[in-house]
Amino acid sequence: FLNMDVLTARSIIQASILKRKITSDILSDNPCSYFMTLNPYTRLFITNVNGQTTIDNNINIINSDIMANNGIIHITDGLIKPNII
Repeated sequence: FLNMDVLTARSIIQASILKRKITSDILSDNPCSYFMTLNPYTRLFITNVNGQTTIDNNINIINSDIMANNGIIHITDGLIKPNII
């Protein structure tokens, strides 16, 4: 990450931010769902199995519903990477 260019960093951030505020109740409401991100080429595939919410089948949400002034933060155990065109 030390030599990452600005466009790559911006793309990673945009791939991690949803277009609206989503609480853990909404995330866990269905067995699986898609959510669009600020990166127009990336959508997150959210699954819920045995009480564990997972993003793209390999990133776990380990802490959720941390309220911020401009949204809701969910902590993951991995990096959400943008899709490549």
